[in-house]
Amino acid sequence: MDQRFQAFILAAETLNMSKAAQLLFVSHQCVSEHIRSLEKEYGIKLFTRKPRLELTAEGEKLLETLYEIRILENNIQSSLKGSHEKILGKVSLGLPMSRYTVMACPIVAAFQKEFPNVKLEIFSDFSSSLQRRLERGGLDMAITVQQEKNQALQTTALMDETFLCLAPDRLLRQYFPLSYPECISRFKSGIELEDISRLPLVQCPPASRLRCAMDRYSDRYGAHFSTVFESNRIEAFDSLTRRLPAAGLIPPMMYPLTERENRTATPDDYVHVFPANLAPLDISLNLSLVYHKSAFLPDYKKYLFQVIRDLFEQYRQIADAFLPVASRG
Repeated sequence: MDQRFQAFILAAETLNMSKAAQLLFVSHQCVSEHIRSLEKEYGIKLFTRKPRLELTAEGEKLLETLYEIRILENNIQSSLKGSHEKILGKVSLGLPMSRYTVMACPIVAAFQKEFPNVKLEIFSDFSSSLQRRLERGGLDMAITVQQEKNQALQTTALMDETFLCLAPDRLLRQYFPLSYPECISRFKSGIELEDISRLPLVQCPPASRLRCAMDRYSDRYGAHFSTVFESNRIEAFDSLTRRLPAAGLIPPMMYPLTERENRTATPDDYVHVFPANLAPLDISLNLSLVYHKSAFLPDYKKYLFQVIRDLFEQYRQIADAFLPVASRG
């Protein structure tokens, strides 16, 4: 795409010429010159600059058109490179920030083994941001949590996420002194919100969907969850629960990390894993594979779809091992 168009897209998305220049690795003056060049060529104003930078109606129309052009250009590149005898190409995948670490490595390893000459780019962000990038042609596909409906996007359901509760052994001894160790057997059939509320918790920040649901439940029923640490890096929950100590809620795909650490853990540091009954929260977290309906799908993109589906089949098997009590949410 013409560099002037790239400069305009970034300036329109950030509404900041300096930031657009940083993203393009050019000077602020260079971005301004590109914008002035487009305004002179089309005889329109793309931005109003006072009191702050904003798109004009003509600028919004140009931005929407350029998004469509970017999708078409991506399709042209994919169709030409995908038909070459020695398959070359590039594919971009977005992953939710909280699950990036656990998903990225197996996806990259499986894909590169089959298509070593295709460049796989992986980006992590919040699901809402990934969806916006898809809509604008900035990504080929993404795995999102609770994807928002959009007629331009094709959605394939991967799994309805359940949750597991991490609880160090010494934490259970401290907070359930009268029922320890019998409580362990009871919790293996499912730990209830009432029991979870008795424990200090590592939680995701308030903006996360699970945390929002727990906060709503607290407000409605007067329950109190004692949050001792917040992090949106769920892969760190195992380490945090062992060292604080505290309990934490994780999706099943994170369970192998805890299983591995437990092999060498001391009795005090051992972390029990229980299915968490979160049904009272009335929350559903659906993980989906999303891509643009108009996207051209060469063989290497179709193969990436299959790699992702196979990986989520493994995650479903982990979740099924904790059913039927684990909540679907």
